[in-house]
Amino acid sequence: MKVTTKTILQLKGQSPIVALTAYDALGAALADRAGIDLILVGDSVGTTILGFETTVPVTLDMMVHHTAGLCSSRTCLFPKLIAAATGCSKPAGA
Repeated sequence: MKVTTKTILQLKGQSPIVALTAYDALGAALADRAGIDLILVGDSVGTTILGFETTVPVTLDMMVHHTAGLCSSRTCLFPKLIAAATGCSKPAGA
């Protein structure tokens, strides 16, 4: 099923909206196969994958890199994918 903001809004109040964080294509594929509504790539990649003590060192460039791992150059493999980088306000080196 194609997931859009409209379909998510339709779920609100009718059914729980289930989201799961994935940091690689395998994790996203398993989440997608399980029927997860939204797949997130969060800046928590810094603490869970990159070994930082906090998410503060995670740059926008890092988020683009990890999100790109779930998308091909033509089309996103998982149309439910959301990159959520609340702490990233500047690219690396800025």
